Amino acid sequence: MLRKTAATGLLSGLALLLAACGGGAPPQDLTLSGVSPNSPSVVQGQSVTLTLTFTSQNGFQGQVSLSVTENGQPPSWLTLSPASKSLNVPKGGQAQETLQLQVAGNAPTGPHALKLRATYGDKTAERDLTLTVNPPPSFALSLNPTSLSVQQGGQGQVTVSLARQNFTGDVTLSLEGNAPLATSPAPDKIAWSFSPNPATGDQATLTLQVGQSVTAGDYALTVRGQAQGLEDQTATLSLRVQPQPSFDFSLDPSSVATRRDPNYQGNNRIRLTFTTQNGFQGQVDLSLVDEGGNPVQGLSLSPTSLNVTRNRQGFYVYVLADDTLPLTGAGKGYAVRLRASSGSIVREQPLTVDVWTGVGVANLNFARVAYGNGIFVVAGGNGYDYHNRIYVYDPQARTWTLTHEAPLDEHCGYLRDAAYDPLHNAWVAVGAPHVLLRSTDNGASWQYVWGYRYDPNRSCSQLYGDGIPLREVRFVHDRLMAWKEGYDGYYIYYSTDGGVTWQRTDVPDPLNTPQGSTTNGITGLTYGQGKFLAVGFVDTLPPRFTLHTSTDGINWTSEVLPIPLQGYEGRVWDVRYVPEWDRFVLVGENGLIGTSPDGHNWTFRAFANVGHLMGMAYGNGAVVAGSWSRSTVLVSTDGQNWRIVVTGCDSTAMSVAFGGGIFAHTSAGALCTSP
Repeated sequence: MLRKTAATGLLSGLALLLAACGGGAPPQDLTLSGVSPNSPSVVQGQSVTLTLTFTSQNGFQGQVSLSVTENGQPPSWLTLSPASKSLNVPKGGQAQETLQLQVAGNAPTGPHALKLRATYGDKTAERDLTLTVNPPPSFALSLNPTSLSVQQGGQGQVTVSLARQNFTGDVTLSLEGNAPLATSPAPDKIAWSFSPNPATGDQATLTLQVGQSVTAGDYALTVRGQAQGLEDQTATLSLRVQPQPSFDFSLDPSSVATRRDPNYQGNNRIRLTFTTQNGFQGQVDLSLVDEGGNPVQGLSLSPTSLNVTRNRQGFYVYVLADDTLPLTGAGKGYAVRLRASSGSIVREQPLTVDVWTGVGVANLNFARVAYGNGIFVVAGGNGYDYHNRIYVYDPQARTWTLTHEAPLDEHCGYLRDAAYDPLHNAWVAVGAPHVLLRSTDNGASWQYVWGYRYDPNRSCSQLYGDGIPLREVRFVHDRLMAWKEGYDGYYIYYSTDGGVTWQRTDVPDPLNTPQGSTTNGITGLTYGQGKFLAVGFVDTLPPRFTLHTSTDGINWTSEVLPIPLQGYEGRVWDVRYVPEWDRFVLVGENGLIGTSPDGHNWTFRAFANVGHLMGMAYGNGAVVAGSWSRSTVLVSTDGQNWRIVVTGCDSTAMSVAFGGGIFAHTSAGALCTSP
């Protein structure tokens, strides 16, 4: 019992001794109590820094090895720095150390369940750690659609589904490629814009505006995205520029005659034929414009719009005129352009519009018209009711007035023509075989110079002898001059006192035609280049043409006028001098037109389908020659090019006059004026 007690006491003393010498201290301990952040994220190829918190109850001082495992194995894609640490953790306290985890560029992405281990001696402190590996920041572009078709002049849009990875920054978008690209619209460019730009989200809209004149075809375009610090990304867009649905049209005919009547529908109709391209369909608006594209005053179309539904579709359109029409195209026609438009499509074709309007029904046959002192006078005899009549047309007031009428048994002949003498302010009207009237009140009343059968029991020959048989009268240069073809040779009557007294001058016959053998005589007379010039004919087969010139209108020289047109037969009926052309112009039967620079050397043409040309007038820069047999005139502004115009009035155009800015023609019907 005593031995056991002694042993126990011995052991206790030994323990106290060891404790006094230090050999009895408690062992070091170490705990990995915290990791911050606890669930870190890192991008492939980059690193993340962790803060490790160590604690110890008894205190720790020494070297610690650090390692990471995944599924019990150290991951090959992860490197720790540092791999060991010298720690000094106070008793009951803590210490913090940093640890950098370097992730390889090919590290598997996603969350990784790791164990972070601190080893000291044969002991280990561990802590679970979830490390998420993310791919590097990037974005990708994709387009919807990837191919686009846009018509010329049209617009298209493409959506850009920016796929972002670990990136929220701005992306600047642009467009490039083998196309005429521009950032502002232009007819020959493809304008592009992105909205928004820069793109701040994951989507933007690309708008393409294709100019009307961009060449149709396929274009390879590239959408480029740029972001700071990242590689550019691109996406390919295939653009097909298609031809715009379009049309063209033709006119038939390319010239038309109408009248000054907004409701007229007759020979003023033209046909438009539309040819469509690329499936065009829709409304086409019609208008008349001048060379500058401005609306034409006084001219319009009916209808003003059409609905084109197929290729080669035809429409009839009427060309109309009204009272606002200016006189600029009188006689020579209005050169306009017929415009057909639909949206941005505008097509034009040239059109010549002639405007001739019937202004009164003249109950006459073979009537002629003359202008003077602001009025037109129409004189003639009617073979149906055997009356002579004279009408006055005032173009300003547009009044049509009968100022003289008498039965033929009161006149010694048919009235055939009228003329105004501006030197004596007098009008004369003449006829054959024995009638001449005169007016000094501008056609309001007429007095007989001779030709009134005051004694019905005596013949005209008994009353007036041979009289002065006249068919045409004209004021030429400085006098009234009158003539008539017949069987008794060439002669001209002239008056220098306004038609009161007349004198006769004989004109040599270059063919010495026996009197009474065949019709011959003067048919037209003019003055120009310092001389009087007359034309005539001898009615042989074929007819022979004569040319007569005089410097004083009294003494004449004559020659035969050759007309070298093979097979031509007809008579020459009128001649005029055109000062602005410095040329003489003559007309004749079967469409004959002749021009001469001097009155002796002539160039001839014959026009088919115009009938017999018997009269003409010059004004407003044009010569208008009229047909005896048709309501047709020939028009020229240069003496070389002639245009056939069907005036459409109820009158042929044997006689043509110009004055007050307008033309007028008549024969056997209504007076017809342009416009």
